[in-house]
Amino acid sequence: MSTLTQTQIDAREALLSTSPIIGIFGETGAGKTTFMSALMADPRYRRVLYIDGDRGGATIAHLTGRSELCEYRYPKQATNALAAQQWMCAELAQAHKVPDVGAIVVEGVARIYEDLVASAFTNVSEDQLVGHKLRRLYIVPANLTKAVIGAIGDLQSQLQRANRAVPIFFTCNTKERTDDETGKTWQVPSLSDSAIKVIMGRADAFVQLTRRGTTVSLLTDRDKYQAHRKVRHHGAASALARVTNPNAVTMIQTWADAIAADSAQVAAHLQSQQPQPQ
Repeated sequence: MSTLTQTQIDAREALLSTSPIIGIFGETGAGKTTFMSALMADPRYRRVLYIDGDRGGATIAHLTGRSELCEYRYPKQATNALAAQQWMCAELAQAHKVPDVGAIVVEGVARIYEDLVASAFTNVSEDQLVGHKLRRLYIVPANLTKAVIGAIGDLQSQLQRANRAVPIFFTCNTKERTDDETGKTWQVPSLSDSAIKVIMGRADAFVQLTRRGTTVSLLTDRDKYQAHRKVRHHGAASALARVTNPNAVTMIQTWADAIAADSAQVAAHLQSQQPQPQ
């Protein structure tokens, strides 16, 4: 973004004082990693604590390898999906203690869920792949994933208590869903419905990153097919949807500007209702 005014800086810091939880979901190749890497290029947010359950640091190794920009963590010792889940919860529980961090990025929540599901299906007999027995295979992975989401919520509380204005971003891959009647397909977060419900309650924003050609945009409002989008503050949702090729830095500033503009309009309206001196 261009040089910010003091009003914009104040609006940004007011939003960041809440340590907002911001979820970004999108299909592979939509640009989630590029979206997040903008944090490391901005002096306000670096160093970034990068908790990578996807173990995909090679894609931004030029950034994650520079300790002045990024504190990079990944599950070196995790040998299975459960170990990766436990590693991520442990990292999140201690993240508020990492010094000199301006932003936190968590990647791999969906991968943990997918790997836990795959593990549950290992060595399962054919008679367990039907009805209630089949559905039960998803229960433990869903609950373990919700524990990760809960740990992200706890991290927000820890940061708030410590008066640390640190945004928490997490990314999520998608899976395809199809309407049986129309055959229409669309992308949804690659998580259980129960885990998504927890996210919708915990997150301050949960938006979809999409790409058409070279143009990236954010989908912020719910529609007929996708009920899993939210932004606290309706004006911000509309403003974010209008941004072309957004990144984590421009998202926060656009969001903050929209909240400030709305607050100014409310204040002006209230002032106009005051009795005028005779």
